[in-house]
Formats: sequence, structure tokens, C-alpha cells
Amino acid sequence: RNMFFTDNNTGYAVGSTGAATVRKTTNGGVNWVSYNNTNPANTAIYFINNLTGWVCGGQMVSKTTNGGINWSDQTVQAEYLKSVSFTNENHGFCAGAGGDIFITTNGGTEWVNQSQIYCSSLNSIYMFDQNNIWIGGDRGVMLKTTNGGVTFVSNSLNNAPGNFSLKQNFPNP
Repeated sequence: RNMFFTDNNTGYAVGSTGAATVRKTTNGGVNWVSYNNTNPANTAIYFINNLTGWVCGGQMVSKTTNGGINWSDQTVQAEYLKSVSFTNENHGFCAGAGGDIFITTNGGTEWVNQSQIYCSSLNSIYMFDQNNIWIGGDRGVMLKTTNGGVTFVSNSLNNAPGNFSLKQNFPNP
């Protein structure tokens, strides 16, 4: 469901398949090793270097400091977490269904609910630094903060499609 590479060779992958595993490659994806994790709902993964990273899904964020071999879990009072991102070993955000946005300033030991400013799913986080953060959600919702999440500004796209379909076009020269 989600992949993250820390360099050309080292990458991690998770998927919400019901299996509590994180997969890791150290040779650019030629071979993958599976590591056990206690969260079968892993949907997102983020690493700040080859050893330290986080996965989230459901109501849990898990952290590793040894490249995925061991994980420590933190329960978060969220509906369903879908994205996690960090700027350094301490400062990070996670977001998910129900518009939940959480922040940590201690590497994920504690997560504080920042706000619930959108009632639908927030699916993706991009952190430029500790202050400038974008969060994307369903139906074209784009949230931006320039003060580390104290306040968010919504840049919702009013004309975003609710659904779409792809059709084949034959002949295709």
C-alpha cells in the first residue's frame, strides 16, 4: 500500500493485507525480507534514515530504530490513520479518516490531537520542515500550515470529481 526508500538501495514497504509485516530491501528491490510488526492495518511508512522509521494504520503508530527488525507501538485515539511523516527523529505528524491530525514532538512516544478540521479522510502528509506542512484528503481537500500545525488553511478544490472511470480506447495506434 505504501513504500519509502531512504536511498537507491534501501527501501521499505507495507500493505494492509491483514498480515503484520514490514518488508525491507537493501539491494534496490531485487530481494525483500519481511519483519514482523504488531499492526495488521499498516497503511503508511516513513523513514528519516536507514534505521529510524514509523508505520501507521488503524489506531496505531509503530517506530523502529534498527531498520525494521523491532518495533515499538503507540496507540493513537484516531478513527483510522492513513499517513505519517517526520522532519527529524522527534517532530512528526500523522493523519487519517475523520479528519484526524496528530503531532508528536518526542519521536512518537506521545501523539497530541492537533485538530479535526475536515470530516472526511486525510490521506497524505508532506512536511517541508517543522512549520510548513501540506495534508491532502478526499474530494480535493488540501490543508496547509506555516506554523507547525497550530492553524491550517484549507485549499479545497470545489470542482474535484467525486468519482471517475477509465475506458479503453481502441484502436490504439
